[in-house]
Amino acid sequence: MGGSVTNGAGVANAGGASGGPEASAGNHPAMNAAGPDGDAAAQDSGAVSSAPSDGGADAPALPAACAAASEIVYVPTLPGSTGNFGTTDSVCVVYQGSVNGWGVSNGQGRLLTVIAATNIGPIDATGDASTMPALGASSDGFIYWIFTAGADDYASLYIF
Repeated sequence: MGGSVTNGAGVANAGGASGGPEASAGNHPAMNAAGPDGDAAAQDSGAVSSAPSDGGADAPALPAACAAASEIVYVPTLPGSTGNFGTTDSVCVVYQGSVNGWGVSNGQGRLLTVIAATNIGPIDATGDASTMPALGASSDGFIYWIFTAGADDYASLYIF
């Protein structure tokens, strides 16, 4: 079961009452530019630290593999980046919309599965995977990058 929701800059929030990530029960914060208290760390990294728990109508349920990740990271705008994951545990990155390209840095020891209009993986995320192809959103309007646990806590994903 998932553990926390984070912005990849070390700002983590405990999971919801069920022990899972807060975000699985709430609205995707893709339109919010700040973390839970409008913190600058979330704004600076381009990632959002948590989702509101108001259950907005436009928020689909997270795919099981994403909801089970130890960390859930939201990237609200293009171009965007998760910043360093800050963990060697599993991570799921969520973005609403399509991207022109994306890349992974320092993914040593991690496998990556992408849920989008065209699914990818699992693939080896080792090394720098730069200039990856454009992706259309999945049928729920989001793209999910699901990383297994890995060797480095400074792995990151960027989108453009």
